Amino acid sequence: MAGRKKKTTSVLGDDPLSWLGKDDTQAEQQIQNNTQPDTNTNQASADPNPVAASDKASGEPVNISLDPVITLTEVSQLRDSLLGHTGASEIHIDVSKVEHIDTAGMQLLLAYSKAIQKQGGKLSWTGWSAAYSGTAELLGLTSVTGAKEG
Repeated sequence: MAGRKKKTTSVLGDDPLSWLGKDDTQAEQQIQNNTQPDTNTNQASADPNPVAASDKASGEPVNISLDPVITLTEVSQLRDSLLGHTGASEIHIDVSKVEHIDTAGMQLLLAYSKAIQKQGGKLSWTGWSAAYSGTAELLGLTSVTGAKEG
């Protein structure tokens, strides 16, 4: 029993942010395998691979408009959508349509923000939503998520 490693498992089961733990090669490979339409403005959950390959090279800002509901149910689809934008140098996320967002949604957006900043990209929050700002304030995340205190 002495050399046995204890297996750690998440209390919640599947970790929606586990993709952040991948090494850079795996993440880049996953991004390169995506085929995307040629557009700079995207509804966050409308297409799982919404960014065009030219967005990364062109240096033009990518605009993402979040859906009205972002909960644990939608986090996986939103994560896939955001993954397509990982290589962009400048990203604007519009939160004005958000009517309901839970902790899982905020966690994903916070992790994504940190991942973009870590790679040297610029992420900004646009628009305003009482639901988004209220959840950010409740979780103590107003300064890191661009939410206005109400």
